[in-house]
Amino acid sequence: MGAKSPHFCYTMVSKQYIENIVSKALEGTSAFIVDINALPNNKVDVFIDKPEGIVVADCVKINRLIANDLETQNIDAEITVSSPGLEEPLKVTQQYVKNIGRQVRVITKTGEEKTGKLLAANTDGIELEIIERVKSGNKKENATNHYQFTYGQLAKTQIVLSFK
Repeated sequence: MGAKSPHFCYTMVSKQYIENIVSKALEGTSAFIVDINALPNNKVDVFIDKPEGIVVADCVKINRLIANDLETQNIDAEITVSSPGLEEPLKVTQQYVKNIGRQVRVITKTGEEKTGKLLAANTDGIELEIIERVKSGNKKENATNHYQFTYGQLAKTQIVLSFK
């Protein structure tokens, strides 16, 4: 008879379980969940934000709460808590609201691309102000146009970084 292989058993962390922990921790604060990735190897990435911006202490607090909870369940996981970063696409309504007044680039699900100032955001969608060159007689002039998009129309929205 051949040698028996050792049997390893581990509990996979679910996204919903982590979301419940983080949601409770953020209750009563201005912070919000942007995204949570829970991978099969128990690597957990949590992205949080708040209108005034996330600081390291916020991330450490949430990391410890998750780690302590998982430890009581005898679950071993690699946990990372951070802000999503400026280069990442906007994912939740609160991020759009936080960035009102900034330049953003949107790509719609039909492939249309627009860059302009984010004027408004609510639970339904966003409004952009875009200055476009239009032909007026024999010359071109700037025209300010407003575009509204529902979140369902958007494939991707990113902040346009400017170093002026």
